[in-house]
Amino acid sequence: MTVEEVPRQGMAGRLSGMVESLVMSLGGGEGPPAMTLRLESRSGPERVRFHSAAAGGYSAEEEALSQELLGRFATGTAELRAMEAWGREHGLEGTPKARVREELLRAWSQV
Repeated sequence: MTVEEVPRQGMAGRLSGMVESLVMSLGGGEGPPAMTLRLESRSGPERVRFHSAAAGGYSAEEEALSQELLGRFATGTAELRAMEAWGREHGLEGTPKARVREELLRAWSQV
């Protein structure tokens, strides 16, 4: 299981994300950037498109932490409970800042 086409953070990504957020708030645009989840199944690879939660993109560190955690979910060495609990408690607050997301990914990988 891997995530492909991850929007990158950087000056261009941050500016693009801000412009996109502005356009979306005005009722235009196509939506947030999309990524692809690639799953290996018995019948071959499957791809699922989904929207990015971070308008400004993701850092290389955050992408690596996410890929590591996803791999752990796939092998059964990580559980969703901590992530679900965080979502129930903080989900309505919106997407956390990049630093907080990285800290959460590290914590969820340790559970």
